[in-house]
Amino acid sequence: MWSFDGIKLSEVKGPIIFHEGERLRVTLVNDTMMSHPIHLHGMFFDLVVGDTDHKPRKHTVLVKPAERVSFDVTADHVGDWAFHCHLLFHMHAGMMQVVSVLPRGAAAGADDLHKEHRPAVPPPTDEDPPKEAPMTGMNHEGHR
Repeated sequence: MWSFDGIKLSEVKGPIIFHEGERLRVTLVNDTMMSHPIHLHGMFFDLVVGDTDHKPRKHTVLVKPAERVSFDVTADHVGDWAFHCHLLFHMHAGMMQVVSVLPRGAAAGADDLHKEHRPAVPPPTDEDPPKEAPMTGMNHEGHR
């Protein structure tokens, strides 16, 4: 089973919630023996590459076996967006989720299903650093 957080798409109960204007840090952990090109539709993100102001801007990042990759993303396009492995057989097997960017002022309880993806704090101001939104557990059962 290919999945995010151990949950394949057919078992997901709701989308991953971002709020419009929110700046988040997403961390991908690949605990498989294959590389995964992870793609987020609708938004570009900045790879976290150390102590530098020059961060590569991408919409797809290759996460190698046993690698951890973080990126910062600003949720600036309201709507539902695919977040998936770009290897189609992984995506079709369940390594896909939906990211919903809710408009400012949307219902506070709308993201209760996915509190584990990020801390439950209000959207940041311009002075706030990115929040951590770990996406651990990219896994393929039987190949650990």
